[in-house]
Amino acid sequence: MQEELQAIGQILREAREAKGLSLAEVEARTKISIPVLGALEEGDTSRLPHPVYAKGFLRSYAGLLGLDGTDLCARFARAYPVPDEMEDAPEERAAHIRVTVRHPEDEDRWRPWAVRVAGGLVAVVVAVGGWYGFQWYILPQVVALRQAATLVTHPANETVPAANSTLPAPQETSPTPGASAEAPVVHSENASLNASAASEEEALKAVPPAAANASSDAEGTSIEETTPAAQSQSSQAATLRTMRVEATADCWMQAKTDDKVTDYFLRQGERVDLRFASSLRLKLGNAAGVRLWLDGQAFPVGNTRPGEVRIISVP
Repeated sequence: MQEELQAIGQILREAREAKGLSLAEVEARTKISIPVLGALEEGDTSRLPHPVYAKGFLRSYAGLLGLDGTDLCARFARAYPVPDEMEDAPEERAAHIRVTVRHPEDEDRWRPWAVRVAGGLVAVVVAVGGWYGFQWYILPQVVALRQAATLVTHPANETVPAANSTLPAPQETSPTPGASAEAPVVHSENASLNASAASEEEALKAVPPAAANASSDAEGTSIEETTPAAQSQSSQAATLRTMRVEATADCWMQAKTDDKVTDYFLRQGERVDLRFASSLRLKLGNAAGVRLWLDGQAFPVGNTRPGEVRIISVP
């Protein structure tokens, strides 16, 4: 296998020299570091990254030189395969194999029950959605319309009788500031008109404070409702953590922040900030060539050798 890798490297070197390219020029065009290019040309697996990444670098290098990348990658994969984690434990791998045999009559027997269960779940979801829609959308509108109708129609119920009409005995009205507890007995048409006009004037004066109180209550409610939302956003932003990765040598890495996976290739002097809320998993291809800081504090990588692969998890 080592001879095959060296043969592939010789093909790459001869094609590069035929085009008059140096390793620095190839690095500038392909963004592949010079140590990795040298390892590919020499067939040195000790300096190559993971086989998956090395295969991708080989494909890019071959494409720049005008070679058949598919054939070279196939030969490279046979000589430098991806390690199988289960290769040393065939019994353990076989223990996880399970065979399930289904008979058509069993499926016909359970299909009606599956349809009924699915229909029941759909009905429950529709009922719950309708109830929430009524409670949070329709009911507040009905209450607001009723309150508005009460404020508008209350003054119109009190009418002023005609001057020549015969007035019945005055009825009790809602108490207002300055009004007497009991209505006096009416002895003449002029007294009836004066009492009716006075009660209407007092009722009209009582309406604006109620409307003002309603508007002030509405403003207070809107302020109280927006305050918790702003507080929740600020608290969510404060919970994010930051892992800074600074490369002291060329290094490839794979970062899984929460549920997002991203691949990086850092050169010497480059750095990247990884932000996450709950968990972080770093796979470093050259653990000796990086320095880490977690939330501004130095994070230990441990004693490592150049080119050593290491996995770091937080928390």
